[in-house]
Amino acid sequence: MKAPSFLVRRFQTAACCLVMPLSWRLRFRDVLADPILELRDSNGMLLLANDNGKDNPVPTAQLTAHGLAPRNPKESGIFASLPPDAFTVSLAGKNGGTGIGLVEIYNVL
Repeated sequence: MKAPSFLVRRFQTAACCLVMPLSWRLRFRDVLADPILELRDSNGMLLLANDNGKDNPVPTAQLTAHGLAPRNPKESGIFASLPPDAFTVSLAGKNGGTGIGLVEIYNVL
């Protein structure tokens, strides 16, 4: 699996959200059941991680304020102010779980 990468050219705030629409659960059998979302810098250093989006109230409030809050308690979300650099978002299953998922990355103001 290739992890989604993105480039920040100036200081900005970014939101990374794992999205697993209910329609996916009805259509596909192998949707990632309990995902973990990680944000890494260009050196591969872990900056932020989120297991269940609503477990951490601060990023959840920030994501909610931008209309990006996870809808499912198992979905993950990261909200961060980032310096210029290249970043990678990785998605993995908790306890080695496998399946499909969709990561969306937003530049929020």
